[in-house]
Amino acid sequence: MPRKKRKTSKRTSKNKISKKLSKADEQFAEEIKRFAQQEFRGKTIKVGDLVKLDYSLTTPEGIIVDTSIGFEADNCGILDSDREYKPIEIIVGNNETLKGIDKALVGMHEGEEKTIVIKPEDAFGKYDKRKVKKFKLKMLNFKHVPIAGESVALVRDGKASLGIIRDAYDGVVVVDFNHPLAGKKLVCSLKVIQIYD
Repeated sequence: MPRKKRKTSKRTSKNKISKKLSKADEQFAEEIKRFAQQEFRGKTIKVGDLVKLDYSLTTPEGIIVDTSIGFEADNCGILDSDREYKPIEIIVGNNETLKGIDKALVGMHEGEEKTIVIKPEDAFGKYDKRKVKKFKLKMLNFKHVPIAGESVALVRDGKASLGIIRDAYDGVVVVDFNHPLAGKKLVCSLKVIQIYD
């Protein structure tokens, strides 16, 4: 007995079409979403752009060491009355800020906020033991007894260098010319306020 041809139901063919359409719709929706994100998030920062931003720089333990925001500086006790707290303007990639901040800004949008961890080499550099120097006290012409932790400015090779006294004993003063944050990871919160044309 000959086999009857199996009829394809209209429902099955409609399901196949609707599945194909739904995949196409999904792809289209994704493209629209990507376009909208780029279009409505504003301009994207490139190297060489002039940008306005707020920042807060903290240690991994959460101690704020620098910020452009006045109330944050006031809350943590680092408010400097000689400084104006306001968003800063920098040219990205022009070495006007920490290398880690420069790197993080590239690709950000107006209004975007980001928190990053900056390695020592992209912040204030690695700690260098060669920058710790010993001096004879009588060579330094101090008018007072030096105290460990005290900041000093010494003229070396015709240039003024800032350092911190680490120790003073038997007529010898040990001065550390590393930046106080050298060798430390830092956490930085950034908010891009404006990208200038």
